[in-house]
Amino acid sequence: MFRSIVPAGASPYPFLMARVKGPLLESPDGKTRLQVWFNDAGAAHSGNHWTWIVRSHWLLGGSVVAQGYLGGEHAVFGQPIPARWIDEGSLSITFLNGRYSGDQAQAIVRLD
Repeated sequence: MFRSIVPAGASPYPFLMARVKGPLLESPDGKTRLQVWFNDAGAAHSGNHWTWIVRSHWLLGGSVVAQGYLGGEHAVFGQPIPARWIDEGSLSITFLNGRYSGDQAQAIVRLD
């Protein structure tokens, strides 16, 4: 039950108190959907937004498959998430290296 509210891999307090729903990332075959969630602490927020990429399972609940920082252009202004599906079971996401950094780092997520 708890994993249907707070996914495995996410810290409960920030996920419960400051999450904002982002877009869905859908695999090319349409069978896999990943929900993007942003940590937005409101007026106290500064810098890049911590981001969770969550896969949900009807029985087991959610689990974080990737996490890292994304800029306000994605979290606030709705620009597309810098993710590219490699195939139906894996994708590449470009995160930022830190809360205040503009440097980028590529993450490969395998969902198998």
